[in-house]
Amino acid sequence: MKLIIAALLVTGALAVINPKVMPAPIFKEGLGINFVGKTASNIAWTDCDGTGTPYITVKTVQITGNIQQGNNITVIGTGTVNQAFTVASFDLAVIVGSIKLYNGNIPLTDPQSFSAGAQSLTFSEPMPITPPSGNYKVTAKMRDAAGHELQCFYVTMTLS
Repeated sequence: MKLIIAALLVTGALAVINPKVMPAPIFKEGLGINFVGKTASNIAWTDCDGTGTPYITVKTVQITGNIQQGNNITVIGTGTVNQAFTVASFDLAVIVGSIKLYNGNIPLTDPQSFSAGAQSLTFSEPMPITPPSGNYKVTAKMRDAAGHELQCFYVTMTLS
């Protein structure tokens, strides 16, 4: 869950989406997140690529910290792992406005396995960059060791 939440909301502040292949999403309720100097608001997420939510259902996310390069951001997340799985990499795409910030695959040094059930996680990670203000569109795809897509998340938010 740590990697999923980090990929969606911290690293996810760096990816790109191709709206031509996206169906009209049905967004879940989001929440505002306050940072020193910046605020993330209008956060919403849904599944994409027709994957549904077979592996993870994210319920809540809280993020605190000074959102600048090198500073730690603390993420507290809760959710449900619907069935056991192992994630080996993430495909991330991030767009701010119409500018592509990131598009690529992030392999995990050690694949992460998850057991079914309620999960709660707190962790802290350094910000790799100081992200620009704007409207973000993020696609994050979890992949197994064979490269098969497990689940796709589509996240939108405003950072100001």
